[in-house]
Amino acid sequence: MKKRKRIIVLLLIVLLWPCQVSKAASGLKLKMNGSLLDYSGIQVKVTIDGKQVQVKDNPGIIINHIALVPYDVVFQKGLGATCQYNESAKTVTIRKDDATVKMTVGSTVAYVNGKRKTVSVCPRTVYFCQSKITKIMIPSRFVTEALGYTYYWNKKENAVQITSPYALYYDKKWHKYSGTKGHVTVNGSAVNVSDMPTVVFEGFAFVQAKKVFENKALNAAYHYNQKDQTVKIENDYAYVKYTIGSKTAYVNQQKYSLKIAPKMVKDNVSNKSFIMIPAKFTAESLGYEYKWNTSTKTSEITVVKKRDWSWYSKGIKSSSACTDTLESVVVENVRGEEFVRFTGNTSLTMETDFIEKNNTLKISFANLNNITTKAVKKFSSNKNVKSITMSECETGNVTVTIQIADGTEYYEEDTGKCYSICFYSSDEESSTADSTESAVTLPIPKGVSFEQLTTEDCYYNKQFKVIMPGKHGASFENIPKSLPDGVKSIKCTQDSANKTILTFYTAKVLGYKISEQKDTFVVKVGNPKDIYKNIVVLDAGHGGSDPGTIHNGFREKDINYNILYQYAKTYFNKPDSPVKAYWTRTTDTLIALDDRAAFAKKVQADVFISLHMNSAGSVYASGAETFYTATNNKANSFGVTSKMLASYFQNHWPSKVGMGTSRGVKTANYVVTKKNTVPAILIELGFMSNKHDIDILGNGANQKKAAKTFYETVCSFFEQYPTGR
Repeated sequence: MKKRKRIIVLLLIVLLWPCQVSKAASGLKLKMNGSLLDYSGIQVKVTIDGKQVQVKDNPGIIINHIALVPYDVVFQKGLGATCQYNESAKTVTIRKDDATVKMTVGSTVAYVNGKRKTVSVCPRTVYFCQSKITKIMIPSRFVTEALGYTYYWNKKENAVQITSPYALYYDKKWHKYSGTKGHVTVNGSAVNVSDMPTVVFEGFAFVQAKKVFENKALNAAYHYNQKDQTVKIENDYAYVKYTIGSKTAYVNQQKYSLKIAPKMVKDNVSNKSFIMIPAKFTAESLGYEYKWNTSTKTSEITVVKKRDWSWYSKGIKSSSACTDTLESVVVENVRGEEFVRFTGNTSLTMETDFIEKNNTLKISFANLNNITTKAVKKFSSNKNVKSITMSECETGNVTVTIQIADGTEYYEEDTGKCYSICFYSSDEESSTADSTESAVTLPIPKGVSFEQLTTEDCYYNKQFKVIMPGKHGASFENIPKSLPDGVKSIKCTQDSANKTILTFYTAKVLGYKISEQKDTFVVKVGNPKDIYKNIVVLDAGHGGSDPGTIHNGFREKDINYNILYQYAKTYFNKPDSPVKAYWTRTTDTLIALDDRAAFAKKVQADVFISLHMNSAGSVYASGAETFYTATNNKANSFGVTSKMLASYFQNHWPSKVGMGTSRGVKTANYVVTKKNTVPAILIELGFMSNKHDIDILGNGANQKKAAKTFYETVCSFFEQYPTGR
């Protein structure tokens, strides 16, 4: 019996022994931060686009919930990035396409395309004792997302899964593509283009030539000659012929010049190649109706039963595949002022943007179908207007770029079907230069009370408006000829909502106020500081083609814009607001950083505030921080410095929004704070990479609350630090 018990004990020892050996062997012996340690945590695996990266001898490790991986194995060999390690500076630089990440061993400070970021776990040197290999281990999520790739932690597999961004191969190289992936319908029925969606190149929608135009409903034929790389699409009325890679196209033997050449394109999903051609030009040249549906991102092609086909061969010009709404563009000289007049057969909708650095004025006309004028015209004899260039995009917009001479000023006039811009030299005296008036008195029409008058400041177009209910054009037929300094003209128009609009066209940004005087109202104008007690410039970071940080479907530029302009303007634009606000952007437009900084001086602002959202490689980083530049920290006329402004907002605003963590006031050399002429700060309100922060900042109701509390904080700031005006 005793012998039997001894045998059982020995068997148990033998059975248990391999398990203990296996468990010990599964650990890693590492040398890190000068110390040897037994690492028994997760050994991280890595896949890139589903393919395993060989990290067996030096797997990733988890430090403070962050997966660190060897940069050379994962990002250099696996991802194909260009990597450089500077041994003396202990810096790792990783470049992939248009993204650059720079990190320092032992430091939590990192730079993404030159912009300072903070990581929660720093890169470090790790020696793997078993394989006798030293590796520089870096935070995998931070670097992956900074390079524009998608990161996913597979908990079940203990694996970092990296997915390449959507990319297109054309013109003999790969291009990262983050633009529209659109759809196509023919007569309202969807065309399956899931294997290669509609893509947009420089504003032009390109679609699959064969699948779209061989659709039965179009009754068209598709021909492709592989030898000479030509594509021909024809129906009973017309044909279009393209050569892949060439900007020359033919419609019924007539030669046309394209903005973008047809391309052979493949993506990194289906890995199939497709001939992609311009949707609008092709459809309309063949006599079909074409519409770009912005909301659904769909090229809508419709067969028209009755059509004057000859109109198309005459109507489409070599510079454009668009239509006939803009009838004429005329440049004329009137009393030394140069006018550019745009006339349409319908009311024109436009938006202007002056780029001071390049001396260009861009006007975007919406919902046009054709340009019947030349694409480029130069004016050698003009003093102010040097050239006019027209371009189009598939969304139906036409952009007119006007190049002007140095020192040229302008103002605008809009009468619905005719939109005019007057250009004049700033060193010339205006027609009102001799006037000493600082105000103009105008009648209040019968049936209208002073309280019904409203105003709208269109300072970005150098104009402001006084609006009243009803049609009262007759009351303003005799507007005084003697106008206040800086006011070029006053025009009276009526809109479709039965309102009368008085538009004041100004030579520069002016402040204004209206007051009642018996049966008239007085419009007082002057430099902004002569009119307003407190002036702030508000800068919603990023915009246009620069989305800023992107996380969980949210774009930083949208959050900045919603809080600082979309919702805050309601409060700042109230007639009784004690603070006058000017915004660097009022649309989804990319404004140059230098122009943002210079704007404060143009409007005589007291302070400048820029709003941004933060991001980090760690999901645990959270809270607000406010930056100012040490070289722009002199006290202004009422004793406020940039640091004082930063401290006030850091202490009074973020907590009202729900940002529980205060990361304090810091210095940084951001362009908008460094190159400013007034106390200037940049607020990083929260981390889009943190769940708590983005749950608050991404919510519309919370954005409205943030806008309201921001306005209240601005007002309380000026109460504590009065300007003395």
